[in-house]
Amino acid sequence: MCQYVNAYDFFTGVLFTLEMDLTVESTLQPIGTQKSPFTAIFDGQQHTITFQPGSGIAGTDYSGLFGYLAETSIVRNLVLDIREDVIVGSGAKKHSGALAGQIDGTLTNVAINLRSAPYSTIASATVGAVAGYVSDTASFENVWVVVYNQGAEIVGAHNFDNDSKLNVNYLGILGGGKVDVDFAEEESDVENLYPFNIYIDKEEGEANGYFTSFGGWYSDISNRV
Repeated sequence: MCQYVNAYDFFTGVLFTLEMDLTVESTLQPIGTQKSPFTAIFDGQQHTITFQPGSGIAGTDYSGLFGYLAETSIVRNLVLDIREDVIVGSGAKKHSGALAGQIDGTLTNVAINLRSAPYSTIASATVGAVAGYVSDTASFENVWVVVYNQGAEIVGAHNFDNDSKLNVNYLGILGGGKVDVDFAEEESDVENLYPFNIYIDKEEGEANGYFTSFGGWYSDISNRV
């Protein structure tokens, strides 16, 4: 997909859909560059993209699953699971994030489990759990990020005054514990699962976290109810 998006500019309004869960075991180029950003719609259809240990996302100035998300872009209904020992953005000269290097567009119903910190070998680059940089045209709705054993910011930098505009639910975990993410037909489908579970309604686009509280850092959530 990236070879076409990164080479051509006629994808505005085109709908790309993920038809099944996807496991990545190699290093991928980010989708979209500053010269040829992702301008289309990506619908994960409640599927998960998992980056296994030893895989990676690197190779352009803007690094993430998506390099550069343009103002017209929409990413929705997606779970991104980045495991331990995954390279995220080592060569990024500008911005690096798990989902995108830079976001100018819209995220809806997106959840990220992040066990490897995005980084750059360039001192001037900005890095973040969701994105390296977020512009004032970006819009987030029902976006969740869980960060394990490292202190990545939600985003590396943004150009608006109020941090609340990010509208991202954030949980940091040090040590043991696990958060599962699920899309379900109705709340009863997940109410008996492990209490640290994110449920996103397929039809209504509403999300709920099964936590005693959400936000901040926990030293261990394995026994927390």
